[in-house]
Amino acid sequence: MMVRGSLVDGGVAILIVHGNIGDTGLHVWREALERRYGSTSLRREHGQQSWQWIRGRQMLRLTTRREGSGRVVSVTLIDGPLLDGLGAPEQDRR
Repeated sequence: MMVRGSLVDGGVAILIVHGNIGDTGLHVWREALERRYGSTSLRREHGQQSWQWIRGRQMLRLTTRREGSGRVVSVTLIDGPLLDGLGAPEQDRR
């Protein structure tokens, strides 16, 4: 399991947890997220499956794909307000 993040002014703007957890792990993660955030529709695109929850300007996405004989799963959290606060550097705004 790997965790990656991007910080803005001490807050987590993007957090990604990913690894090869198998079909059972995917089922456990998806059920836990649906219990917490409610049901959402499955999306299938480019060999991936994903479920997405949006609350205000924050997004959580569970994504999975087959890789070899395993299954790679990631959970991505994005905090829109923190990212929006970055803006363009002063010199780029002119």
